[in-house]
Amino acid sequence: MPNAPTTIFEEHFNNNNRGWPEISNNNAQFAVTNNGYVIESRTGGWWFASKPIAINQDEDFKIECSLKKIVGVDNFGYGLIWGLKNDKNYYHFVITGEGRFVISRVREGNITDIIPWATPNSINRFNSTNKLTVEKKGDKLQFFINDSFVGKIKFEPFFGNRVGFSVWNKQTISFNDLIVTTHSK
Repeated sequence: MPNAPTTIFEEHFNNNNRGWPEISNNNAQFAVTNNGYVIESRTGGWWFASKPIAINQDEDFKIECSLKKIVGVDNFGYGLIWGLKNDKNYYHFVITGEGRFVISRVREGNITDIIPWATPNSINRFNSTNKLTVEKKGDKLQFFINDSFVGKIKFEPFFGNRVGFSVWNKQTISFNDLIVTTHSK
């Protein structure tokens, strides 16, 4: 009989006990609110926040979160980052308000789209809420938007142990329900 999944990290942003970055300046605002963790990019560029999470890469795992676009440009990405070592080494799964997504690897600052930009029917467009899921099963990583399968790749080892959120260009996004589970083989 298979082992039940084990929750190793769960964040609903009811408070900021985990010390997520909170800043407010002319460029950006990061704030834990009663509606989630809000990242507002006021001037463009790329913003991210993450936490170290000890995911055993030899086991199957699942990373999921919900995200709500509040306002901003519709043709730039926002989403989930994992395996993050620093701002030059990470993986990301982002969507846009206009309904596109991409899965990319960033190694030493060089971006490679490992699943190229596509437009699935499963993305709730514009100022809507969506759920992103990254799930490792065996030697594959599968990706889901609102529980609908959108692609898979061969699993690649992480650069680092951080998981979190990212926002590009002028938009405000609220992130919530970050849950990481593992499943022993």
